[in-house]
Amino acid sequence: MAVAFQFGIVVLGGRVKSNAVIHHNGDIMILKLFFLFVVFSLNLFAQNYLGDNKLVVIGNSKLIVESDRASFKYKIIEYGSDLREAVQKAKDKVNVTVQILNKYGISNSNISTSFFKSGENAGGGLFLSSSEDFKTIIDTYVIVDSLQLLEDVILALSAAKIYDIYNINFSLHHFEMYDKKVRELAIEDAKNKAKEIANGFGVKIKKAIYIEESKIGKSYPNLFNPSTNVGVTLMEISRGGLHSKPIKVTNQIKVVFEIE
Repeated sequence: MAVAFQFGIVVLGGRVKSNAVIHHNGDIMILKLFFLFVVFSLNLFAQNYLGDNKLVVIGNSKLIVESDRASFKYKIIEYGSDLREAVQKAKDKVNVTVQILNKYGISNSNISTSFFKSGENAGGGLFLSSSEDFKTIIDTYVIVDSLQLLEDVILALSAAKIYDIYNINFSLHHFEMYDKKVRELAIEDAKNKAKEIANGFGVKIKKAIYIEESKIGKSYPNLFNPSTNVGVTLMEISRGGLHSKPIKVTNQIKVVFEIE
C-alpha cells in the first residue's frame, strides 16, 4: 500500500500552525509513530547530555608544524629487442639509482618498488628495427628523512637520466609526538572551558562522567602550496621550486561533567 503525506509546522505570532496534508487514513498512525520517535529521541538526548547536573564541553586544539620528511616516486623506462633485455636494462638502472640514494644515507628500507610493467612496445619500435620492440617500466618510491638532502638527491637522480620524478609529498617523521601534544592541549582546553562556564553560572564541577575523542588528524592549511603531489623538473629545482608544506595537526575532545 503506497503511503504519502506532507507535514510542516510554522510558528506565527506565538501560535503553532500545521500544514499537514493527509492522503490516506492509515497515514494518521504513521504520523503518530513519527512523533513518538521524535519525542523519544529528544528525551534520550536530554538524558544523556542535557539532564540535571550535567555540563557538556568540547575541547579543541591545533598545531601548525613544519614538515620534516619527504617522499617521492621516480620512473625508469627501458627498451630491448626482447623482454629479457628490456627487464634487465631497467633493473640495472634501478640498481644504479639505489646506489645513488644509499650514498646520501637513504637506507634500502626507505626504498621500494611501487609499480612494474613489462611487455611489447606496441607501435613504439623503430621501422625495420627490433631494438625497441619491448618496454619495461619500473617506478620506485623513496622516503627522505632529511629535507636538507631532498634537492641534492633529486638532482643526483636526474643526472642518472631517469625518465621522471613525481608525487613529492611532505609529512612528519614523528607524527605520534605531535598527536600526543594536541591531545594534551585539547584536554586542557576542555578543562578551562568547563571551569569558566561553571564559575559563570555559580556551579561546582564534581567529575567527568563521559569522555569522547574525535576529529584527530593532519591536513595542509594551504591547499594551493605547489609542493604536494607534483612532478618536478631539473629547471624547477635549479630555481628553488621545492618548498616544504606546514602541516596542521588537530584534536577534539567532548567531555560531560557532573555538576552541583
